[in-house]
Amino acid sequence: MHFQQFLVAYFSATVAALPSGLKRRQSAGSSGLGGLPDSIGGGVGSIPSSFPTSLLGGLGSLTGGLPLPTGLASGSGSDASGLGGILGGSGSDTSGLGGILGGSGSDTSGLGGILGGSGTDTSGLSGLLGASSSGTGGLTSGYSVAASGSITENGLDDACQNVTLIFARGTSELGNMGSIVGPGLSTSVKSATGNHVAVQGVTYAADAAGIATEAIGSSGAGTQAMVKDVQSALSKCPDTQVVLSGYSQGAMLVHNTMSSLTSTQAASVKVVVTFGDPFVGEAPKNVPTGSFKSFCASSDPVCLAGASSSPSSGGTTSKSEAGHLGYGADVDTAATFIKGKVSV
Repeated sequence: MHFQQFLVAYFSATVAALPSGLKRRQSAGSSGLGGLPDSIGGGVGSIPSSFPTSLLGGLGSLTGGLPLPTGLASGSGSDASGLGGILGGSGSDTSGLGGILGGSGSDTSGLGGILGGSGTDTSGLSGLLGASSSGTGGLTSGYSVAASGSITENGLDDACQNVTLIFARGTSELGNMGSIVGPGLSTSVKSATGNHVAVQGVTYAADAAGIATEAIGSSGAGTQAMVKDVQSALSKCPDTQVVLSGYSQGAMLVHNTMSSLTSTQAASVKVVVTFGDPFVGEAPKNVPTGSFKSFCASSDPVCLAGASSSPSSGGTTSKSEAGHLGYGADVDTAATFIKGKVSV
């Protein structure tokens, strides 16, 4: 795909998969929420006025909430009035944003659990994009997000395991595992292998600017970081069986990494799995026959026509019902595939 076409498809898919009321980013919103992460489309200022106020659960005052999920950058202070502690900010009072990208709780007062939280009293938007909750006003329908696990994994710092999973997140996702696929895949693979796996997220910018370098070859900083992780894993644990996986831009890193490894290093990569892969029609180099699986939703323009266009190169039908944002639905299937290709 031409680079400009890919950019259009990527950002169109990201926005199109969001609920219509969350697509427009606005500078204004309740208690500073206009600046929520781009990956969820913007602030609450764009929620339709017809949305029942009884379901908003305190979006105006944003009281309550839980601590941010494991691995999310935290700050310090006593009152940040809304976004304290996110991405290096300050504040111990996150005012209702507890659980963004993987949190959970029983009283998240509005936005707790966006992109993967759970709760029993989420009062409105909690559980958006795949969470489990009561009182979400129907906004969770069709969205599947990897709700369990951490957005940051550094398993290469721990003891050697039979299997090493190295995962690259998608553009603009937080931590080094992201939230759409990474945490859920980590949890599922750990379960499938009896916890005989070290999980490492690739630490790279994962920004839109990086797409250009990753799209044209192996010189991108993200690819170099993934190659380094493979080399570090094999240097520390020569007998470990490496699994490479990536979502969206992270899938591009996987392809480029397999082209950059030496033949000896590549021989230690036993299985490769990608999600929403822009290169879905191309099997990564040096991967054993039958050891590559690429999940592509039929409604995801980032991977074009979906699995039917490339079954011979690993193309696999996805369970996603939300296009490019729904690949959390495939993590258990992916984990089963991985388990069948390694020895534990």
